[in-house]
Amino acid sequence: MMNRLRVAFLLLLPLVWGVVGARADEPFFTQTNNPVPLAPRPVTVGPLLVEEAGARRALAMGFPSVAATLYEELLAHAPAGPATDELLLSLVEARLDEGRTDLAQAALAKFRGAPSSSYRLLSGLVAVRQRRMSEATTVLGTINPAELAPDERGWWHYAQGLIAEADKDYEKATSAFQQAQESAISDLQRARFLLARERSRLESGAPVTDDQLDQLKASVEKYQGRAVGYDYARQYAMTLAQAGRKTGAGSAVDFLQKQLAALPLSEPAVRDDYRLLIGLIAGASNKAGRDALDALVADGVDRDKQRVALQLLAVTAGDDTASSAFRTRLNGWIDAPRPSPILENLLLVRAETALAVQDYSQAEADAKAVVERFPQSPLRAAAFAQLADASWQQRRFRAAASYAAQARDATRDPAARALFGVLVAESYYRAGDYRSAAGAYAAALARVPAGVSAGGLMFQQVMSELKSGDADALTRAQTVADRLAADRRFDAVSRWQTEWNLALAMQSAGRTADALARVTRLRAETPGVPPNLRARMAWLEARLALDSGAPERALALAKSFAEPRALEGVESVLRRELPARSLLLQAEANFALGNPAEAVAQLRKLRTDAQDSDTKMRSFIVEADYYARTGNLAEAQRLMTSLADDYRTSSYAPEALYQAALHAARRGGEEHIREAYRLLERLAKDYPASDLVFYARMKQGDLAREYNNFSDAQLAYEYLINNYSQHADVLAAHLALANCHRARSAPPDVSHYESALTIYERLRDLADTRAGADLRVEAGFQLGDMLADRGDTDRALRAWWVVEDAFLLNEERAAELGPKGRYWMARLLLRKAELLESAARHEEARTAWQLIITKGLPGATLARQRLAGRPAAPVPPPPPPPPRQHLRLRSAANQLATFLLATHSSLLATLFSPWKASTSVSSPAADP
Repeated sequence: MMNRLRVAFLLLLPLVWGVVGARADEPFFTQTNNPVPLAPRPVTVGPLLVEEAGARRALAMGFPSVAATLYEELLAHAPAGPATDELLLSLVEARLDEGRTDLAQAALAKFRGAPSSSYRLLSGLVAVRQRRMSEATTVLGTINPAELAPDERGWWHYAQGLIAEADKDYEKATSAFQQAQESAISDLQRARFLLARERSRLESGAPVTDDQLDQLKASVEKYQGRAVGYDYARQYAMTLAQAGRKTGAGSAVDFLQKQLAALPLSEPAVRDDYRLLIGLIAGASNKAGRDALDALVADGVDRDKQRVALQLLAVTAGDDTASSAFRTRLNGWIDAPRPSPILENLLLVRAETALAVQDYSQAEADAKAVVERFPQSPLRAAAFAQLADASWQQRRFRAAASYAAQARDATRDPAARALFGVLVAESYYRAGDYRSAAGAYAAALARVPAGVSAGGLMFQQVMSELKSGDADALTRAQTVADRLAADRRFDAVSRWQTEWNLALAMQSAGRTADALARVTRLRAETPGVPPNLRARMAWLEARLALDSGAPERALALAKSFAEPRALEGVESVLRRELPARSLLLQAEANFALGNPAEAVAQLRKLRTDAQDSDTKMRSFIVEADYYARTGNLAEAQRLMTSLADDYRTSSYAPEALYQAALHAARRGGEEHIREAYRLLERLAKDYPASDLVFYARMKQGDLAREYNNFSDAQLAYEYLINNYSQHADVLAAHLALANCHRARSAPPDVSHYESALTIYERLRDLADTRAGADLRVEAGFQLGDMLADRGDTDRALRAWWVVEDAFLLNEERAAELGPKGRYWMARLLLRKAELLESAARHEEARTAWQLIITKGLPGATLARQRLAGRPAAPVPPPPPPPPRQHLRLRSAANQLATFLLATHSSLLATLFSPWKASTSVSSPAADP
């Protein structure tokens, strides 16, 4: 029941601990940052921290077996180092609480760090439990309890008490145990001391003889009904248990049950004592033990013993049947007419059991009850942690951030505060509140939790700034990265990951030259970089050099990979792939330098030498792109068709078909248009699961419309609308359908006219996040233009005013317009001015022309001519679409993101989901 390990947590562990090499498994949460290919990735550690908090909470609440399981799983994936040692000490503590001294000693033997005070304390506790008192005395004597953490001091006094008890110095033992109780940081820890002491008593002593038993039994009978007699009864029961006579006739449990039956009502404390002893001896899974512990929880008078009983019962409720029965009993205790003196503990345990079965509403209700009904309770931190856990699991990350912050503020434990501080940052990040996340990561760096990479937190801080989305985000991210570079904790891998993402973001923002300068400076300033990172940095510099318009430099850098020692020390996968990648880059540089013959020769050599890799597939694409740019569309089409024919199972095959169709369509003429249509149909039928099927069908509709086959075009668009209603670009199909209706709306037919008007108006006013500003402005222009063509001037002007007011005069919304949206806004104002001129509303027309100039829209020259009274020039056509490239090459940032993917097949799933903001491909449907 209580083992709450989650798949996401286990998958994240290798990444959090920095294990070299990525995994094919994706973490529970969608990856948010673009990785450096074939490099270990700094990964957000939220799921780890949730489980770390759960393990700490389990141990504090008396679920040591759960905590031990969590720590064992962590250690199974963690490399040796300080983080491992911290986990080992936590595991030792859990095993001691569990009563598994053998396993505690085995865990302690794996410790490799310096013998800290925490290590020596646990060593002493293990020695005490194993009755090695002389060794325990020596070890504990080296510790100054004042130097221990607050939650450790009580255990030092507890160990001293056991040593004194073994020496029969009962006065000293009593004093030490009293100090342990007074040093406890919570009621829960005090209960843990009590449980540990009782277990120690049951495990202590030399072999039991019959004479000892007879003497104790005689003492019990002699002092029956007196205080000393109760002590003898307790000692006799423990001695029976030590002799192996725990249950059955004449056993310790049998004896204690008879003593309970004869116990007067005036001895409630003794009754609590006997019930707890029965539970410890028989065990909570035994009916006699469970009944005794149940009775202690229900009507005991010693709160500490009640808490111990509750812990013992909770730990043994392992299977579904036991869990259900335990929760039923919890409900009874909580809902009893007379409030339980340990009600807050009962609520907290019920919340924990509810979390285990994902009953989040119950867990949240109980945790909130602890917070609201017990405002001074030391359990508030655990309750807030449960609320954070429940919110996280339900992906309510903003709530998780709030609760984690409250858990941090409610605890005095520095380690727990550090852990919750990072969880606050992780929660803000996943909530999309990147500015708050950046601040929280910066705060978390003041004290980094054990096992969490400081470099990883720095990486996340920069990514948070980068993703905040405002105009200054990129500049702010660079500033933070530069400042963090001076921090020695910013390890080389994390720093490189950060710089990689910055370079992609700068390139995406059109600042490729700045990105190149940054990477060049980084290479010069970072000596001693590991060979793998050095090689990747060199490749990135070459790639950026080409993309920034410096092909000579790119060519020289790419050729450097052929030097004898260029790849010395580089891992085998990278060493095999980089020469092929560098040859591909050389070919691209030669195309840019006007050396096509040399470039083609390099590409053909690459295809001969390379296996059927990603690099080989891209060599076809690079060559086809060159032919397309230089007007040799037939050869570009042939290469793409050849790629699709020869490598049908490649992930590039459907994209090759799509590009081949585009090249065919650009060649013009009915024969080539039909060929384009057939290629698109082949793509849709042979690769029905491809993301390109939507765009293939969209293009088929566009081709039909271009050749005035509006009925087929309409069918294509309606098919997309009906079958891809949730697609990100389906609204482009709606707009194309409206255009199709408009083209077919010749009088006297009104059905197509009304359909077009309805669709245009709906798209213009649509609040759907998929309806970008450009699409809405275009729809608004078309709506007014249709009305103007029919002579309905007033309605046309009203339709256009909605667009102007929303996307031109509102400066915040105006900033959302891309080149296409700005073109359509200019068309709208020019058409509006023309309409106003024809209606002799000259001043209003001048205002429209002036807006074009003031807002810096296309057509400013034409507007100035009209304002000067000169004849109007033709309205400029829409901006041409970008050169048609293979979808994976549409942006240079995406080229970087796919670098070396195919060299390690297990990375395809994890690495080809790069940072969306910098690698999203402009869809064909969205092209002007």
